[in-house]
Amino acid sequence: MRRPALLIAAGAAAFIVFLVAFLPATVLLRFLPAEVSLSGVEGTVWRGEAEAVAVRGRTVGALRWSSRPWRLLLLQLDYAVRYLPVGGQVDMDVVLHGSHRLDIANARGTLPIMALDGLLGPPGWKATAELDVQRLALVDGFPESVAGLLVLLQLEVEDLRAQEAHLGGVLALGELAEVVPVELGRALEAG
Repeated sequence: MRRPALLIAAGAAAFIVFLVAFLPATVLLRFLPAEVSLSGVEGTVWRGEAEAVAVRGRTVGALRWSSRPWRLLLLQLDYAVRYLPVGGQVDMDVVLHGSHRLDIANARGTLPIMALDGLLGPPGWKATAELDVQRLALVDGFPESVAGLLVLLQLEVEDLRAQEAHLGGVLALGELAEVVPVELGRALEAG
């Protein structure tokens, strides 16, 4: 009796996994935060792409994803994601745990920070960012923990007091409590 029950349970689980995997990619739009939108969405939940990603109404690049289905059994969405801003590329592993927690791991690549101008940092910055982030955990859209490296190359900061301040440096990302209070100038001086 146990063996048929296990086979039925395994068959049902496999059916559900494949049913979910072949849903149209537009189903993913329901799980995005309110400030994020995708357009030109093609493919399936399993493998797809978005021609344009907008954050707070501003287009910041394109997106491609490929699911790793084994985590569906744990009710988690696990994806290999490629973010494609104009002039850059960032590859990362993304795991969605329910509706409140998002883990990003192994985020590596290069992007011009102008692609995110004013969204993640002060407006008017110009630089190329090289990322090597091992871990970033977001809970309800806010960072809970982060570990990795962010290198800003050829950073130009526009400031009312100094119209042309040219900086460059490396910022090591440690525990979030150590990162948030540090001002850019002090972080660069500490090197």
